[in-house]
Amino acid sequence: MDWLNIGSLILGVTAWVLPFLHFNRKKEHATRWVTYSFLSFICCGMAILFQLMFQYHLVKIEDFSAMMDTAGFAVFAASVLLVVTIILNMFAWLNDRQTM
Repeated sequence: MDWLNIGSLILGVTAWVLPFLHFNRKKEHATRWVTYSFLSFICCGMAILFQLMFQYHLVKIEDFSAMMDTAGFAVFAASVLLVVTIILNMFAWLNDRQTM
């Protein structure tokens, strides 16, 4: 089940990288902002889903001590991931509006 944590980390980083890819685009590809933003939020949601699946796995195997140790940080990390993803996509959207 360690792949859930690794997958969550990779998807979270991807959610943050995708808005930056929009900044490097050319003006004639203005509609790509929607695609990058959509994919960014999908990656963010999947990363949070992987963390929920990991917590569910800990419940299924009745490892409550591990769940209590990791639950607080998982909530904090998911919150940071979501807030930063929203902020980065807002900057990408504002950048798209300025170039039009």
